[in-house]
Amino acid sequence: MPSHYFFKFRRLIPLVLFGVTIFSMPVFAVFDSLDYYQQELKNLPPAHFSHQFMKMAHHARSREQKKAFYYSAIDAAKEHGNNDTLCLRLVQIAWMAYGDHDYQLADHFLNMGLAGDVCQLPQLSKGEMFYCHGLCAYRMGDYRAALTRLREAVYLFVEVKNYEQAISALYDLADVYLVQGNHYYAIQSLEEASSLAFNQHVASWKGRVCIKLSMLHDDLQQYAEALKYAAMAMDVAEVDDRNIRQVTFERMGDLYLKMNQPANAARLFTQSLLFSGDSLSIHALQCKLAKTDLLQGHYAQAQLQAERCLHYANSSSNPSLKADASFLLGEIMFVQKRYDAAIARFEQTLDLNEAPLDRQLKALALARLAACHAANGDFSTAQALYEQGLAFCVSHRLRYEQAEILRGLSQMYQQRNEFQKALGFQCQYANMKDSLFNDGVLSQMARMEMKVQALKEQDFIQALRHENAYITHSIEQEKNKQMIFMIIAVVLFFISLIAIRLGYSNYCSHKKLKQKNKELAELNATKDKFFSIIAHDLKAPFNSLLGFSEVLTLHAENKSTREIVEYSGLVYSAARKLYHLVENLLQWSRAQLGAVPYKPERLSIATQTSNVVSLLKMNAESKDIVLTQRIHPDIVAYADANHYSTIMRNLLSNAIKFSRVGSVISIGADLEQDHVKVWVSDSGMGMQEDQMKRLFTINQNVSENGTLNEKGSGLGLLICKEFVELNKGQIWVESQQGKGSVFNFTLPLYLN
Repeated sequence: MPSHYFFKFRRLIPLVLFGVTIFSMPVFAVFDSLDYYQQELKNLPPAHFSHQFMKMAHHARSREQKKAFYYSAIDAAKEHGNNDTLCLRLVQIAWMAYGDHDYQLADHFLNMGLAGDVCQLPQLSKGEMFYCHGLCAYRMGDYRAALTRLREAVYLFVEVKNYEQAISALYDLADVYLVQGNHYYAIQSLEEASSLAFNQHVASWKGRVCIKLSMLHDDLQQYAEALKYAAMAMDVAEVDDRNIRQVTFERMGDLYLKMNQPANAARLFTQSLLFSGDSLSIHALQCKLAKTDLLQGHYAQAQLQAERCLHYANSSSNPSLKADASFLLGEIMFVQKRYDAAIARFEQTLDLNEAPLDRQLKALALARLAACHAANGDFSTAQALYEQGLAFCVSHRLRYEQAEILRGLSQMYQQRNEFQKALGFQCQYANMKDSLFNDGVLSQMARMEMKVQALKEQDFIQALRHENAYITHSIEQEKNKQMIFMIIAVVLFFISLIAIRLGYSNYCSHKKLKQKNKELAELNATKDKFFSIIAHDLKAPFNSLLGFSEVLTLHAENKSTREIVEYSGLVYSAARKLYHLVENLLQWSRAQLGAVPYKPERLSIATQTSNVVSLLKMNAESKDIVLTQRIHPDIVAYADANHYSTIMRNLLSNAIKFSRVGSVISIGADLEQDHVKVWVSDSGMGMQEDQMKRLFTINQNVSENGTLNEKGSGLGLLICKEFVELNKGQIWVESQQGKGSVFNFTLPLYLN
C-alpha cells in the first residue's frame, strides 16, 4: 500500500478527536477504534494490510469512509495477494455493503470481480459471488439478472455439496418469482429446496421452507397442500422450539378456518395458545377462537372471548386488535339479531378504522352496519351506509366486499317491496360474482400455462442431456440393434400385460354382475314379502268396511237409529284407517321412485311442531293424553317443511297409539354442533331389543296393536326413515319394555 494513505489518515486524528469531543461520545469511540487499527498497521506485515482495512471499513460510519477503506483493502489485495485472494476480498466487501443496504456499491464491487478471471476461482467462491450479485439485482429491481445469477449460484453450491447455501439461494429465488407474480416457479424452487433439505438432512431449513410452501399454497387457495406442508413443518420442529410450534399451529388453524372447519381450527388455535409467550399473540389467538365459536353457534363463549380481547386491546392501546375484537362482537350480536348492540360495535370498529388499518374490515363493517339498520327498519340510514361502503370498495378495488354490499342492497330493497331496484342490484351482484369467478379461472389458466411452459423447458433440457450423452458415449450400430430388440421385447411385454389386464377386468365385471343380480333377486324377494304384508293389512279394513256396509244395506230397516249410527261410525273408522294406509303406501312408493320433491328451507322447529300437534290434539284427547312441547323458538333447521310435518305426524301418531290412557307425550329439540336433534318421548308399552332392530326394515311385519287395540301397518316408520335420510339426517329409537320409547331424528342446522 502507498505510504501516503497512512500519513494522510494520521494527520486527520487531532481534528477528528476535536469534533468527536464536541458532538458525541459514541462517534468518539468509533474514531478511537479507527485510530487503534491505523496504529496497528505499523506492526503488521503487508500481507495482512487488506484484512486490516476490512476491519476499519466495518467500524466506519459514513458511506464515503467505508468506500475508501474498501478500495484500500482491494489495493492491498492486488499488491500482496493473488487473484483468488482479490476475488475473495471483493465478495466479502460486497456482502458487507449488502448488509449495510448499499446495493449499488455491492453491485459495483461484484462487477469488478466478474470482470476478472472468474473461471479460475473455486466453485464455492464463484457461487458466493453469483449469489450476492443475484440478491443485489433483486433489491435494485433487475429481476431477470437476479434469476440468472441465483440459478447459477444454486448449481455451483450443489456441485460443491454446500447444500445449506443452495437451499438459501433457492429460497431467495422463490422470492424473486413471487415479486413477478409467478407462483408456480416459486413453488417449484421451494419444492427443490425442500427436497435438498430433507434428502441432505439440513435441519435448519426444513421447517422454514415448509412454512413458506404452506403460505404460497394458501395464497393460491390450495388449502389441502398448505396443510400438508404446515404439518411437515410441525414434524421437523424441535420439541423445545416454541416459536415454530406456535406459528405452525396458528397457520394450520387459519387454513381450517378458510376450509370452513371451525372445530379443527379451534383445536389448533388452542394448541397454539400453549406455546404463546406474549400477551398480544395470546389475545390475537383468543380472537380467532371466538370466530370458531361463532361459526359453531357457541355465541356465549364467542362473546366472552371477544370481550377479553377487546379489554386487552383497550388497555394496551392496540388499534388493530381492538378493531378486530369490536367487529367480531358486532358479528356475534348480528347473528343473534341483537341489532342495536351490533350497531354500537360496528360503529366502534369504523371509528377505530379511521387509522390506516384493514380496508377489508372497514368495508365489511359498513356492510354489516347497513344490514343492522335495514333489519331495524331504518332503510334511509342503511341505504346511505351501503352507498358509502360501495364507493369505498370501488375506490380501493375491494371486489369481494363490493359483491357483499350489492347483495345487501338487493335484500334491503326486497324488504321495502321495491322489487325493480332489488332485481337491479341482484343482477349487479350476479355480474360481480361472475367476474370474480372468471378472474379466478383466468388466474388458474395462467398458472397452468406457466406450468406447461416449465414442463416444456424441462423436456427441452432433458432432450439436450440425452443428445449430449449420445454424442459423448458414441453409441455404435450394434447397440442400436440391441435397443430395437429391447423395445420390441418391452412392447410385447406391455401387450401381454394389457391382455392380462383386460382378461382380469372382464372377470371382475362378470363377478360384479353376478353379485348385482343376486342382490336384485334378494331385493325383489324382500319387496314381494313386504307387499304380501301390506296386502294382509289392506284386507282387514276392507273386510270391516264390506261387512258393516252389507249389514246396513240388508238390515237397515230392522235396526234402530242408535245401531245404524254405531255401524256408520264403524264404517267411517274402517274407511279412515284404509285411507291412511293407502296414503302412507303412496308416500312410501313415491319416495322409493325418487318422485318426492325435496325443497329445503329455513324451518322453525317450534312453529312447525305446533302445527302438527294441533292436528293430532283431538286424537290425544280421545285417550286423555297430554302433549307437551319443549322447543326453543330460536332453533332453526334447514329442511323440507312437508317432509318434517309427515315425520312428526307419524311419530306422534305412533306415540298416541302406544301410550296408555292419561299419560304424557313430550316433544323436544336440542342443538348439537352442526345439526338439530328432535325427539318424541312417550311412557307407553315400550319395545324389546329384537323389535327395535326390525323397526325400519320392509321385510319384517313390525306392526303391533296399540293400548286400545288400535291397528297399524308399520309403513309410517319406513316413511319417516326415507324422509329423514332425504333431508340428510338420521333416525333411531331408544326403548325399554313397559317403560316407553324415545324416537330421535336429526336435521341439518340452518346457517346464515
